[in-house]
Amino acid sequence: MIGPSPVQQEDLCADLILLNGKIVTVDSESSLAQAVSIKGNMIVKVGDDEEIKRTAGVNTKVIDLDGRTVLPGLVDAHLHMISGGLSSLREFRIPSSSIRDALDVIKEKAAETPEGEWLIGGNVRFSHVKFAEKRWPTRWDLDEAAPNHLVFIHLGPHIKAVNGRVLKLANITADTPDPLGGTIVRDPETKEPNGVLRETASHLVTGLWPPHTYEDRLRAIKIEGQKCLESGTTTVHEIVTKAEETHPYMELLRRGDLPVRVRLYVRVWESDIDLDTLLSIGLESNFGNRWLKIAGMKMSVGGGISGSNAALYEEYSDEPGNFGVIRIPYPKLVELISKANENGLQCAVHALGDRDLDMVINAFEAAFNRRDGRALRHRVEHAGDWFFSPERRRRLRELGLIAVPNINFLYTFGDGVRFTLGPKRSTVDTFPLKSMLEEGMLLVRGSDGPNLEPVAPLRDIGTAVHRTTEHGYKIDPQEAISVMDAIRMFTINAAYTEFEEEIKGSIEPGKLADLTILDGDPFCVPPVKIKEINVDMTIIDGEIRYTRNN
Repeated sequence: MIGPSPVQQEDLCADLILLNGKIVTVDSESSLAQAVSIKGNMIVKVGDDEEIKRTAGVNTKVIDLDGRTVLPGLVDAHLHMISGGLSSLREFRIPSSSIRDALDVIKEKAAETPEGEWLIGGNVRFSHVKFAEKRWPTRWDLDEAAPNHLVFIHLGPHIKAVNGRVLKLANITADTPDPLGGTIVRDPETKEPNGVLRETASHLVTGLWPPHTYEDRLRAIKIEGQKCLESGTTTVHEIVTKAEETHPYMELLRRGDLPVRVRLYVRVWESDIDLDTLLSIGLESNFGNRWLKIAGMKMSVGGGISGSNAALYEEYSDEPGNFGVIRIPYPKLVELISKANENGLQCAVHALGDRDLDMVINAFEAAFNRRDGRALRHRVEHAGDWFFSPERRRRLRELGLIAVPNINFLYTFGDGVRFTLGPKRSTVDTFPLKSMLEEGMLLVRGSDGPNLEPVAPLRDIGTAVHRTTEHGYKIDPQEAISVMDAIRMFTINAAYTEFEEEIKGSIEPGKLADLTILDGDPFCVPPVKIKEINVDMTIIDGEIRYTRNN
């Protein structure tokens, strides 16, 4: 019997093998292995070193892991990649130590910028908590620093501050009504706008900015995509609001230059894109290929908790009279969810407060009375952060909804939320991850980055285990989960939300060769140290896309 020719034998050999490591497969048994063999863009074999060595040929690239840990490629299930990249191109950073220090930086920028031009600055979230003055900067503060420029300070995605010159340009006066889903904050005595704009109120200003170019958008994707690769992230669930944001992704796909896999969630409210337009051409979830596809539609019901805008039943502890913002009227919300559900489009709906979370659950229930939507794996973004009571968890389970908490918020927002909600509301029913697991809920994580906050999955894996805020405050340690369960949030569970659990999310034969190689073992260091582990290499489709120090 004549066997395969040498050429045929070489064709059967692996293109890439990884040996002498700790392969965390994230399969159904949570198996560990030593080595993995890759052919083309697929994993062909997982096992011990000796059996994997037998798949090598003369042209096989061999990487000695030297004991390093390998995870499935990590997924960020809620990202604003292009908008974050554009912000990094346009904004300068201001310190969060005090308003006075921030004004000094703005003065410096004003001195080197021609009068009349924009000064657009960015800062970390919860500035009003971190600033020594314990408040937001006002128009009068910004006028002091740069009276002859157009000053816009980005204090997080949900709240901005502008100076008097910007208010005049936008024609925002004491008589200007609050837009739907937004608030023009006013001086309590004079009722004059004080320069702080919540949620959609900032749209009255941002439309006046000089427009970004097509090349800006391409560059923004590449910048943030590279940061994703450096963090070990191989797939992102990206939120877009206009055609100008979707075209660059298609262009990079055509060029073969898309840095990571992208699943697009199209915002259909507070957006240039209308849901009826998507549905009129018969567009459904999962239209596309393994690199770029339409995942579903996105809406935000309440505001963001970092700007004290999430909709609450009780006012914010530090701001009497502020109950947050509702951005979509309830009848419209039911209509939008119903239309998407009936036409095969997955919904991802933002809700962070107790009031807007109940509103979203009620809307899904009303929509499902028309047609069951469990098959579409609809999502509630931020459910699982705060106010996630046993009753709300029960209702989500019964409706088949997927909660997508932002475990990074516990670390970066925990101290700020303690100030704005008070000690009790900020810790009760807060990130109840262990309870969610015990009740049979799927745990998935999205970062809501990268705007002013880096994509950092290892930081977030650690936070799910140690449950400690940035300043060392522990929140409900009994709700901690294991390292393995935390890793599942970023891998196989995230793949499930995009209907791809059969082709990725674990290291198993027949799955896509998306892998993250670490220089440390998250199972063998204190949980608070997991964030210090480096990503040494990121592999997508069997190709090395990132190597540290290279």
